[in-house]
Amino acid sequence: MTIKMIYRNGKNYLIDFIEISDDEAEQWVTYDFEKRLSEAPDEEKSQICKRTPQEIADEFNRQEERFNKDEMRKRAKTVRTVKDKDGNSINSLDLTPDKDTLSPLEMFLNNEKSKQLQDAKELLYSHLTSTQIRRFEMKLSGMSLREIADAEGVNFKSVNDSIEQVKVKINKIFSKNTPQNHL
Repeated sequence: MTIKMIYRNGKNYLIDFIEISDDEAEQWVTYDFEKRLSEAPDEEKSQICKRTPQEIADEFNRQEERFNKDEMRKRAKTVRTVKDKDGNSINSLDLTPDKDTLSPLEMFLNNEKSKQLQDAKELLYSHLTSTQIRRFEMKLSGMSLREIADAEGVNFKSVNDSIEQVKVKINKIFSKNTPQNHL
């Protein structure tokens, strides 16, 4: 399995592709899952799911970028005034990104993840009925099964069966379409 890693070398970013075995990939996934599960509050534990090795690497890449921003802010603590091209004075701290500012790397990774999520959603929805899609969307928006049943004027079991069928299809589709099976 090939994993994309991004490292900082001075002012430049280096993109490297590393090969890991299936055993190493499973160790990454298991360790990451157990760690996030142990750190999550009880009410969030049921929402924790296993991530792919690339998702784990992407998180590392984002942490590396945040660390570099923190370092820039530490070095910029000394307030200096610089002049822009029009001769206006600018505080050097105003040029330093804050923690909420996304770097080009973070924007790229977010965009890539959005594309992957959209592709996954389209793949899933191509296997669902319109009723399953509607009920699944309601569930994703935070509605309980009871609320969905009430909103649609149907019995609870009907909604529960639809959502269970969606879960089965998710497992079937995405266990066949994981990156590991395409390499």
